[in-house]
Amino acid sequence: MSVVKHETRPSKPARRSTKPARPPSKPARRPSSTTPAFVTLLVDELASSLAAAGIQRAKIESEPVGGGTKIHRISVVSPSFKTLSQAERQGIVWRIAEKALAPADQIKISMILTLTPAELEQR
Repeated sequence: MSVVKHETRPSKPARRSTKPARPPSKPARRPSSTTPAFVTLLVDELASSLAAAGIQRAKIESEPVGGGTKIHRISVVSPSFKTLSQAERQGIVWRIAEKALAPADQIKISMILTLTPAELEQR
């Protein structure tokens, strides 16, 4: 079973250096070769769009549903969700998904959970 994880982080102020600039590094965890491209695209787009919207430190995970299906579920956990209702959270993440994915790939997402760390601990 492949699981995709991604975490957004608050941006840090740029440091001045005399060294030549390095190209941006890749995230520490990359999806496995068995992770479908649409899942990788959605996880990356959720991470960047949520950070741009001010929803920081979002931990995003994906996993396939059941054995051998093409259906995946996504979970997004962020302390920034504390001030938002479930409807607001869902509206944000699904708007991102609708922009990032073709309709044929959108139907392969069974659900997107949106929780705060405290709500996740209660489960």
